Amino acid sequence: MERRILRLVAILFCSLFALPGYAQMSKSVALLKGDVSLPDGTKLPGISVSIFKGTEKTSSTKTSPEGKFTTILQPNATYRIAVSNNGYMYHEENVRVPVLDAYQEMPVHIVLIPLRDGQPFDLPMPVFGPKSSTIDPQSVSVLDRIAEEMKHNTKLSVAVKVYPDAPVKSKKDADQQKLATARETAIRSYFLGKNINGSRFTVAAEPTVVPPGRFPPSPSAPPPAPPKKKKGAAAPPPGLIPQYIEITAHVAS
Repeated sequence: MERRILRLVAILFCSLFALPGYAQMSKSVALLKGDVSLPDGTKLPGISVSIFKGTEKTSSTKTSPEGKFTTILQPNATYRIAVSNNGYMYHEENVRVPVLDAYQEMPVHIVLIPLRDGQPFDLPMPVFGPKSSTIDPQSVSVLDRIAEEMKHNTKLSVAVKVYPDAPVKSKKDADQQKLATARETAIRSYFLGKNINGSRFTVAAEPTVVPPGRFPPSPSAPPPAPPKKKKGAAAPPPGLIPQYIEITAHVAS
């Protein structure tokens, strides 16, 4: 009789936890299932992954030999996934976990860009306009990403070269020399303003050469002065604006 009563209590107890309310309490979490790879799909093992909720680090792990990682996330919160490794560009993204009624899996795929010694940073828009030593506001976000990369990767430093609008060939080109020097000063001030230690970057003017044109002119950045037209010759096409700056990565071994 006593055994029968205990059996009924056990059945009742299990049935109680099968009710919707108890199921929600016990199963309403998310499992973040991530994988990390190169752009070509190659999986990356041993990559550090940190999970933050606000400023609090909730967990940290490393990717498996198959480039995978998992972690439990609580519902109704936003998490920041930070992936860092000295050999790759820093990466982070946000994941929003909604209010959940049941257990849910959340896949995330992260692609890392390799970072190698001597690698040039892509600058997809002009940093300086012709005749200007003022950093173009539209390019600031590109420079900011490089500065942030340096803050996340203590082994990364950069070498910067700046150019004038035209090569300096004689004393008559003093204005171009001044322009190159002013651009050098502007870039140095930018990195110092981002609290990057001066030992982690170099800036040098290269006044004797100018890179080839790359960007079409715009109203805010007119093209460089075209070459003089010869008699009987057709007018030269509008010149392209060069990228007057190069930034190269140096990664300490």
